[in-house]
Amino acid sequence: MPNYRNLNLKTFISAIDPLLVEEYFVNSVPQNQLIPYLRTTGMNYNYVKDLMARLEDEQLKGKIGEELRQMRDLGKKAMDILVRVTTANNIPLDGDETPQQLAMKLFLKHSQAFEHAWTLYCYYKSTTQVHEYCLPCNTINMEADNIQAFASEIRDFFVKQAKGDNCVVKEFEEPNETALMIIHGSYIKTVARWVADEVVIDTYRPAYEDVVLYDRTRSVLKIKASRRDRDQYCNSFGRCILSIAEPEISEKNNVYTLRPLQDGTFSWDGNEKISSIAVLEIHLKMAGATDPVIIVKSPDVGRTFKEDFNNLGFSSGEITYVKFRFTIEDDGRSEPVIFVVNPPAVSDLTRMSHYNIISSYLKENGVLLV
Repeated sequence: MPNYRNLNLKTFISAIDPLLVEEYFVNSVPQNQLIPYLRTTGMNYNYVKDLMARLEDEQLKGKIGEELRQMRDLGKKAMDILVRVTTANNIPLDGDETPQQLAMKLFLKHSQAFEHAWTLYCYYKSTTQVHEYCLPCNTINMEADNIQAFASEIRDFFVKQAKGDNCVVKEFEEPNETALMIIHGSYIKTVARWVADEVVIDTYRPAYEDVVLYDRTRSVLKIKASRRDRDQYCNSFGRCILSIAEPEISEKNNVYTLRPLQDGTFSWDGNEKISSIAVLEIHLKMAGATDPVIIVKSPDVGRTFKEDFNNLGFSSGEITYVKFRFTIEDDGRSEPVIFVVNPPAVSDLTRMSHYNIISSYLKENGVLLV
């Protein structure tokens, strides 16, 4: 069965109206490369399988495989994002269509909405670490000139890093959130490959997708990118979009703190929606000439401190990292939610279910600062 970067072609194509599949391939494949078929009757899995097998243009085949994988990922893993984007763009939803069909429909008929959905997917469903910064401002300038200024600063930065001058910035607006997708190059790589009986050396520049989100209600900038790129995004966004002349990251920009666990003000009792709270892992930075860090892991670190380590507790050092387990009561079911808080800027909580319940509790208890 054909598999394009873990895409199960049969499962994916079979979930979509053959007429929509036909529209996609007619738009994607040159007429002279299509296998003859009866127009307006649609394309089923067998047709698509044979077509992909016969395509000789490897670049075109790779492009199609990547587009189908994006549609598959959105349909399989991000129905919440598809609904959010279609609602934001006033696109009618058909209650009978599958998530895969909705993703392909957006790709074909609402390309801007599809790109917005993919940007949100890259942020919320990625395993890459996300950093958050509190950046309050008086005005948010998302005009074309501001976006161009941001893109220009970013492009110059990548050029100086020898990552090429290819840089595309795409902007997507919602009432409470601005999203930017930054597509850029990286360092040139080489690969050896066979052409007939000869080894040929190819060079290429990989492309990366970074995401910047600005939460207008909390004045929080969220960035999914590498460390060096992240600092540049933060500075450029502050200057070009938020009109902060000299963006400066300091304690006032912190989004998370674990001090309430150290000073004993954090409540472990939960509430009517949170039935239990436990720490599964903690990092304690201890006083000492060598800056030692003690890492404790257990099903319940609090209980471990009480029963196994009499001289160690939450107040024994500076807490720099915690892995929480919150048990949420939802419609008669208990659902554990495991997430990390790594002050001042890192947590994967924003990608978790029941975010609103947990974030509200953390804010009440001083862990979430904004």
